[in-house]
Amino acid sequence: MPIRLTPPGHNPGGPDGQGWNRVSLNAHIGSEPAQCALRPRRFPQFADTMRSTQHARWGGYGVCVRDDGDCGSCPLLRDHIRMDAAPGEDRVLFRIGDHDIPYRMAEADTGWDGPAEKWPFEELARLEDGWVLERGVPSRDEHGEFFWVRRTP
Repeated sequence: MPIRLTPPGHNPGGPDGQGWNRVSLNAHIGSEPAQCALRPRRFPQFADTMRSTQHARWGGYGVCVRDDGDCGSCPLLRDHIRMDAAPGEDRVLFRIGDHDIPYRMAEADTGWDGPAEKWPFEELARLEDGWVLERGVPSRDEHGEFFWVRRTP
């Protein structure tokens, strides 16, 4: 399961074949750190991680926590997040708030008026086994975007 995402390499293009035009914006190429597929920042990356990290591509993820690239001993790979649910509750609603931050909603039908708990995508991506993303795209209602995470039998 690949979780280390290396930055794209320099692609020398342009009129001189070295990537230089009248102005170069390539000063940052090669200085980007590797990213981790277990640290999504937005919903599309979260959906890819929940489906399979094989779909993850560099960009939109947090920085890798291992400098040596040894994913086998990565603490994030073993650190599963427990999500408690009420007995008989097999679906949990998350609303996407400002700055693409998901919130677990205590009551699905009250919109933003009910109690809400902040759950970053990075934590949701490391949920313990038994929880899956219900759809690959967020839904929308009068309160904004939302998605469901459901318990598997």
